[in-house]
Amino acid sequence: MEVNLKYPGLNTHKFKTQPCPHGDQLWEAYAENKTPAAYRIFWCYDPNERDQIVIVAITEHP
Repeated sequence: MEVNLKYPGLNTHKFKTQPCPHGDQLWEAYAENKTPAAYRIFWCYDPNERDQIVIVAITEHP
């Protein structure tokens, strides 16, 4: 994620059912794949520094 948020293996996409805590768009990226309860990283862009991201949560995929 540090080098390329759009790296294909991360499968980064907008998370449509919930906004970021500050009201911006929330994103989801894969930390694992093809694993039971694989981890997901939820993040958004920092509202003050658009070249920085804020990790909102790292959770197991339901």
